[in-house]
Amino acid sequence: MSGSTESFEDIYTAEEIPNPDQSQNVKVLKKQWDTISKSSGITDSVSKQLRDQMKKQLESLYGPDGITGDQLEACPKILMSCGHAVEPTNLTEYCQQKIENGNFTFTCPYLNDGEECNKEWSYEEIRRNAFLSAKLREKFEEAIALKTMNKIFHVKQCPQCYTFVERKNPNDLSVKCIICSAVNEQEYFFCWQCLQEWKGPFALQDRCGNKNCRNQDLEILKSCPLIALLDTKIANCPSIRACPTCGKLVSHNQKGCKNVTCDGCKVEFCFACLELTSVCQAKKPKSWFDFCDKPIAPRQTSIPKWN
Repeated sequence: MSGSTESFEDIYTAEEIPNPDQSQNVKVLKKQWDTISKSSGITDSVSKQLRDQMKKQLESLYGPDGITGDQLEACPKILMSCGHAVEPTNLTEYCQQKIENGNFTFTCPYLNDGEECNKEWSYEEIRRNAFLSAKLREKFEEAIALKTMNKIFHVKQCPQCYTFVERKNPNDLSVKCIICSAVNEQEYFFCWQCLQEWKGPFALQDRCGNKNCRNQDLEILKSCPLIALLDTKIANCPSIRACPTCGKLVSHNQKGCKNVTCDGCKVEFCFACLELTSVCQAKKPKSWFDFCDKPIAPRQTSIPKWN
């Protein structure tokens, strides 16, 4: 047993961090380190663990932003649970964009050699670290609650009585509200897609008889802009895709390889040709940043459904 004699300079040299004492983050860590180094009963192995932990924190705090990839050394960043640091405003904008796209799974988008970190951040962590006003926080939580309930229980609000109704058959757009049916003493059905009273034959599968009944996901697929996957040879590719496995809409952040993982079913597929990654790579090995064996898939005109 011996006291630690290592100094803060053993964690980082002056060349690694110019003017380290100018940063408040480094000052705090330096004070912590000095306190530890003066205490007794710390073994060399524990001292090394503490030093490595501090070094890792500094690398994240002084490295690129975990969301944008920008070098923001002068801006305060927050160390997330995955070990990557993000600027709070970037975190807020990132989460807001996710929610607007109907995606309520927050994962770290940090890229390392073309691979995303993809570790999930809990909403509690987002709420603690992002700049959320009371209004925005309420919007986040209400949207997350409704979408989560819809995803897990397949429920939506009846457009007439506003009670939540569960859809028994995920392939049937016509849904019966037992409350309205009992109150009105006649069966009341509404359309799961446009949330209006059902019109037309019940055999319709892609829309009801209401003129404005449209599949919003198909509208997005139809009108989304074309993008280039900047780190690959892929260009003029639709910016939104429906997962070929479950149909959930997925976007590409234009960084890294051409493959993405669906937040819904967790299946990885090629954003360009829409084949599963394993199939795409089997046809043209090591083509993560290159053209596929198949041409770029055109805009999708239908939403895949679970088999």
